Amino acid sequence: MNKQERRSRERIIYDLLKSIENLGGEVIQTKLMVKTNLPHILFKRCVDELIKNQMISEKSKWNKDTEHKYYLTLDKGFIYVSKYEELMKGLDGGN
Repeated sequence: MNKQERRSRERIIYDLLKSIENLGGEVIQTKLMVKTNLPHILFKRCVDELIKNQMISEKSKWNKDTEHKYYLTLDKGFIYVSKYEELMKGLDGGN
């Protein structure tokens, strides 16, 4: 993807879900935001939508006096990734 191209909403969702998977299935909020290269406001909006649609879950862990938010992919999230990859493969001519 060219640096000047804007990612579609669908691609951003895919990137978030795939990044959680690639980072071990449970990832801290900051690491996910950096990995997906999203501004905080857009990141928060997308994560809230994924939680609402039961594609990811959010949990908190405490380390000393600091709360850390973690995200995990749920079944609907895995299905989305699979379908998105099938679609992209089909559009790419099966390569």
